[in-house]
Amino acid sequence: MTSGIVQIVTSGPYTKEENIMQGAPQRHGIFYGWVIVATAGIIVGIGMGLMFSVGVFMEPLETTFGWGRGQIAQGILYSWVMFGAFSLIFGALSDRFGLQRLVLIGGLMFGAGMLGLSRMQTLWQLYVFHGLLVGGGIGAFLVPLTSTVMRWFIRHRGLVVALVNSGAGLGSMVFARLTRDMGLEPYGGVEPAPRAAAGVTPVGVHL
Repeated sequence: MTSGIVQIVTSGPYTKEENIMQGAPQRHGIFYGWVIVATAGIIVGIGMGLMFSVGVFMEPLETTFGWGRGQIAQGILYSWVMFGAFSLIFGALSDRFGLQRLVLIGGLMFGAGMLGLSRMQTLWQLYVFHGLLVGGGIGAFLVPLTSTVMRWFIRHRGLVVALVNSGAGLGSMVFARLTRDMGLEPYGGVEPAPRAAAGVTPVGVHL
């Protein structure tokens, strides 16, 4: 993902008819709004997929650090609370400051949280890195991006919202499996975290 993609998203007109009248880009006769929908779905899928993949590490975290499942689940709960809170905050601010800045902030929060998780040693770090930074960072993705794609359409708004939100489910399915396949068994379940962090941080920064 590059910042240019987000610039296209944030600078797009509000309706399909206005888009066509103002000469917005089309590829092979395909309305460019569908490209924006696909891009937003991928961004949401990456963020939500990596947040949900923490469940794959439940047992390894218990074994490595001696934490109880209730304590680990509490960190997951915090991420959901922060996701909801920051979705409200970022959604309200997107009309004032624009999507690009907010997605950049969210991407930096998300990348920092993932990198922190790869180095954590104590339970409070799980709560801060996963609960606050990862959960809060993803709040910059779902609601603002959903609002943006709706501006490109008069019809099919329900469909495009569903497509963007489906990225969360697809991302969870894909990344949970990838996280395990990338080395959960050979590395004891904890070492794959730096790989995920290294992969997501450049994406977050370029968003």
